[in-house]
Amino acid sequence: LEEYRLFLRVKYRKKNSQIRYYNSAEKYLNYIQEINQVETQRYIIHLNNTQKPNSVTSNIVGLNRFFEYLKQPELRVPTLSWKPIRRRTINRDQIIQLIQHVKKNYRFMDYLIMLMVRDLDCRNHEIIKSQWDWIQGDTITFHDCKTGETTGRLTRELQDALTQWKTLTRYPNHRNIFVVQQGCFRGNPLSDNGWYIHLLS
Repeated sequence: LEEYRLFLRVKYRKKNSQIRYYNSAEKYLNYIQEINQVETQRYIIHLNNTQKPNSVTSNIVGLNRFFEYLKQPELRVPTLSWKPIRRRTINRDQIIQLIQHVKKNYRFMDYLIMLMVRDLDCRNHEIIKSQWDWIQGDTITFHDCKTGETTGRLTRELQDALTQWKTLTRYPNHRNIFVVQQGCFRGNPLSDNGWYIHLLS
């Protein structure tokens, strides 16, 4: 497994991919007696009995990466089709109402985050990692994103909000746009797990 870990570090740039594929292989090896088709099928049955379909698919994808590394493509497992997850959504009028509410109540960082969600359709980690020097004129380029680099155009409202935030934040010289303003974590970027963005968006 240690050799496989090193292989993943070389082949995959994103740490999340490295961890996910490594964990899939580790769980598999901890469950089976030996690497063969019968034991693999037994493991897949175990996954189907203990996990949700999308989690099973994610594990199978990771497992197939491991079989490619072992040069044993005959052990590959067909993946299940992904089941869409139903999420509660709000309409545009409700979004506008919510944005105006946080602005009116002087929660300016929340207001700015929601503008980025609305106008740029940002993922949580893109907002968390966004930096001032990513902004050039009326565009912002997000680096190290899920699909590579992405560029978005800043609306006038968003440009004005960013300019105002620069004067309001306690940490205007921090490279990150969004920095915790108070509490024991003040001065640090927002948490990587994105819980704060999830609460808003």
